[in-house]
Amino acid sequence: MLLGGVLHGLLGDMATESAIMEIDLRVAEYQRTVENMLERTVQMLDTLSCFVSPWENADTHEIVMELKQANQRNDFAAMAYFPVDDAGNVIVTRDGGSYIGLPLSSLADEVQQAVQSAWAGERAISDIYEGSLVLPEGEEGLLYAVPVESNGQIVAALAASDDAHVLTAAGGSNAPGNPGYILHIVDSEGRVLVYSETRILGQHIENVFDTTYLSEAEEAALYGAMQGGEIAHTSFSNQGREYYIEMAPVGINDWYVLCVSDAETVNSPMRSLTSILQVGVGAALALLMILLGYYYSLLRKSNREAMRLAYADTLTGADNFVRFSGRLARRQDGEPDYSLAALNISQFKFINGLFGRAQADQLLCFVKGVLDENLRAGEFFCRDSADIFYLCLNETDRQAIRVRLEKVMREISKTAMGDQSNFQVLTYCGVAIAREAGEKENVLTQVLFALENARNLRRNNICFYDDSLRKDEELEYYIESHMHKALEEGEFKLYFQPKVDLRTDRVAGAETLVRWATADGRILLPGKFIPLFEKNGFCEELDMYVFENVCRQIRQWMDAGVEPMRVSINQTKTLFYRKGYVESLCALVDRYGVDPRLITLEILEGLAMENMDELNAVIAALHAKGFEVSMDDFGTGYSSLNTLANLRIDELKLDKGFLKTLSEGAGWRLRVVMEQTLTMARKLGIHTVVEGVESEEGHRIVHGLGCDMGQGYFYGSPMSADVFCKKFLKPCQGETDGM
Repeated sequence: MLLGGVLHGLLGDMATESAIMEIDLRVAEYQRTVENMLERTVQMLDTLSCFVSPWENADTHEIVMELKQANQRNDFAAMAYFPVDDAGNVIVTRDGGSYIGLPLSSLADEVQQAVQSAWAGERAISDIYEGSLVLPEGEEGLLYAVPVESNGQIVAALAASDDAHVLTAAGGSNAPGNPGYILHIVDSEGRVLVYSETRILGQHIENVFDTTYLSEAEEAALYGAMQGGEIAHTSFSNQGREYYIEMAPVGINDWYVLCVSDAETVNSPMRSLTSILQVGVGAALALLMILLGYYYSLLRKSNREAMRLAYADTLTGADNFVRFSGRLARRQDGEPDYSLAALNISQFKFINGLFGRAQADQLLCFVKGVLDENLRAGEFFCRDSADIFYLCLNETDRQAIRVRLEKVMREISKTAMGDQSNFQVLTYCGVAIAREAGEKENVLTQVLFALENARNLRRNNICFYDDSLRKDEELEYYIESHMHKALEEGEFKLYFQPKVDLRTDRVAGAETLVRWATADGRILLPGKFIPLFEKNGFCEELDMYVFENVCRQIRQWMDAGVEPMRVSINQTKTLFYRKGYVESLCALVDRYGVDPRLITLEILEGLAMENMDELNAVIAALHAKGFEVSMDDFGTGYSSLNTLANLRIDELKLDKGFLKTLSEGAGWRLRVVMEQTLTMARKLGIHTVVEGVESEEGHRIVHGLGCDMGQGYFYGSPMSADVFCKKFLKPCQGETDGM
């Protein structure tokens, strides 16, 4: 009996020690997760603040649109912009609502303090606040705020608000029905700031020191440890069950994490074993020692499993981002010479849909194996989420990094899907060199910039972060934040490129092109802003602006006594299907007294493949008013005889790639295709234009093909309206009657 009592006490002490160790692991994992989550959020805002300094001169409508676009990518409860003069504050919400001019003093004290800290030049995370900044009454929130600088001065604070329950949700073990671990956020006085979804013993507790579970001595020990910023442990009993408590500082404000665990759940393997020992107390000491050894192995296995859950990706077995970021932080502090790479699988969602989830998971495990085989001593990697892997490499020489990553990509492409599949897996990489990144937190932001740039090419591609990528990002933010104002102030300028009638070799028309002359003196070509406008929908406004200004220019030519030529104007796809589109064009030509027969509307050939019947109905309405319609870039990917046969267009523009290929000595097959296309178009009564005539050789080729018109730098580069008028227009010989 004595031996049984001794063993029972010994095993009880071991169980308590093991439980405390496992709680320590859970709390440490939670602290790292919360710290990383908050730091990444503030870092994202800090990065965004670099591009919003022009907002100090923007109107509130522009700021609202920019904040909404930013929040669509980040899904905060709200985002806000607070100028330092507290005038013109703008708040937008997740559901699309907006608040303009709301004074800072009307918001919660915690929000005011965080914004004021940002105005003072600090990156701030507010204390938990309740029912303010568009949160429903009674709900808790927290605010991230960073300063916005312009010309070395702080001009505003950029802020984002989130539900404070993201803090406890980060614990991952708070789901109802899981009694093992409950995580609350409390302050240093013991007040509960954020509750987990699961309550301690099913009760709503306002302050941990206002309960009957702890003795005065235990409360005093906990309180003293918290005031000293230390980790504290204790336990209590309730209705015959034992519970463990750990209080640990989060490292932000005066927040503590309160972790409560059910001892029976945590120590269930131990308790089962203790019962067996009590029943068999009279058994031989050797048997007890065997069981004790078995218990030790269970403890070690349990601890290893806890470590695996905390730091490993459950699918591939690679490190997760929490473990990777911890190792990276130590590397940054001790050995700053390294590079960070991000590897992504191209079209992974397509692979998942085509081959199934199981095959996609095997692909991820295969990539993990390739990385295991190719990393060297001191290097490490992780799988972050979905199909992105981060790699920390010892190399800092770009060529050496490129050679190593290209080898990894080849191995993945060659064998990732097995010998039975012809599908080739493509990957792309972004790379940032740590010593070139400046502040150590910049390296992760920079590698993501580089990865996004590498995504644009659909092949194995490696992109290194450099100043040009930063400039591209700055330009994109400049374009989106200034486009409305630029339109209002007339910064978009019209240029005209001549189109030559190949029967007479005389200029017989022009295509309207756009250049953006920014307020700071730069000239932006369409390739810089049109792709972005097509994504955000601004092309509709720009196209209508161009159409009206073309009408105004034709009117000015006629008022000056010169005879205008037919002018082509590009039209975006969504605009062509907009309700009232034809009526809007007619209203403009009527306002300026311009004959619609002087205007050709150009559409891209991709538009013709989507809904030909509806498109033909719009074209018929335009024809009835006198407009003509041209299909631009024919031959870039959708061309078919069906398009020529059924689409009621007036003009066909062959993509410049055709002529370029012929000029480079392509075979006779392509020439036959072009000749037959032009012949069919002519028989269908469709005029033809070949783009990209850059040389005498190109001019000779398009003449020989029998094309109606040619366009390109050989005939003239895009020029202002005044220059075009002086070079090609002639005095009116009477009333203009179109072409």
